Amino acid sequence: MIEILMSLGKTRGPLVRPNSNAGQWKTVCGSLGILLWALSSSASASLFGSNLIVNGNAESDTGSASGYDVIRPITGWAATSNVTVVKYDAPGGFPTSIDPGPSERGFNFFAGGPGNSFSTLQQAIDISSIASQVDGGDVRYVLDGFLGGYFNQDDNVKVTVSFLDSSSGTLATGQLGPVLASDRSNATGLVYRRTDGLVPVGTRTIDVLLEFTRSAGVYNDGYADNLSFVLNNNSSAIPEPASAWPFGILLFCWLFYRGRNGFCWWSCKHRNQAVRA
Repeated sequence: MIEILMSLGKTRGPLVRPNSNAGQWKTVCGSLGILLWALSSSASASLFGSNLIVNGNAESDTGSASGYDVIRPITGWAATSNVTVVKYDAPGGFPTSIDPGPSERGFNFFAGGPGNSFSTLQQAIDISSIASQVDGGDVRYVLDGFLGGYFNQDDNVKVTVSFLDSSSGTLATGQLGPVLASDRSNATGLVYRRTDGLVPVGTRTIDVLLEFTRSAGVYNDGYADNLSFVLNNNSSAIPEPASAWPFGILLFCWLFYRGRNGFCWWSCKHRNQAVRA
């Protein structure tokens, strides 16, 4: 009995909760860092292995059914003169859906347009987010597409990509075309052209320029379709980031959960120890 009374009279001090805020904030900050890394890796991954030319197939706008409408705006491109978008099978000798050209063509193609001897399309591709890979000499490019013209005329289009540094200075260029009448066997249509190479160290922007030139007649019959510019990372030392971002987000969620619930786990554990004491 005396032992029981002594036990009941035994006093225990209140449980002291340690300051766990610092640890929790470290966990949360670490989690945010992982999330940001995962998202940036995903953004960088999106520049590799896919076509970076916006509307390279002329399908983002409704093409001219006659060939003589000057379509504006042309999605993704800065246009000069009367360059336009034309439907395949437009009357008057334009390329048809069965003429030489892309096997998987859409409804439209680009044309130099009516009433001009020279016209252009231009767009810029920002690759500054992969500067470390570029400056490591690990990035290659493939530029390809279909270029052509009308019958036995030498109207043509030339595609030039310029590799620009952070000051917009030109480091190097790559080119497709021009495709002349003899390259098409004097037939109306488009033929495939391709070039590839190493992206120069220091490149931050890719400038894509289409130049349509008329050599005869009144219509600028330089034609282009299915233009593509693809980057590939050749470095085996850098893991493919496309697979990293789902793991990073899951890890962020788990660490954030532990950060919020770490005190609950600690307090429950020590409460149970106090009861057993």
